[in-house]
Amino acid sequence: MIKQTTCLSDSDWENLHGNEVYVTMLRHKVKLEIPKKEESVFDNYDVTDYIKEVPEYLVYYQTENVYGHITMYVYFESPIDMQNFTHFYNTDIGLKKIKDEK
Repeated sequence: MIKQTTCLSDSDWENLHGNEVYVTMLRHKVKLEIPKKEESVFDNYDVTDYIKEVPEYLVYYQTENVYGHITMYVYFESPIDMQNFTHFYNTDIGLKKIKDEK
């Protein structure tokens, strides 16, 4: 089955270096930092599923895990996709914190 996606692979990202789309995506970068103590609240699958399915324009993400401290960088071609992702993430993480407190 062939599925259309807007999520760039690592090789696609490397091929963009220096062109206008790459510079635009660097301007629309979001950095997520999750401390070790909040790792149980953070579900990486919700975020990656959102990134792969929802944005209308190109998107690329990188995840780093250094000693349990998760850092995720997400690059968007469209500022609207970036704002929608920010609202989604803030709502999702807030609801998970509320759920864990009860």
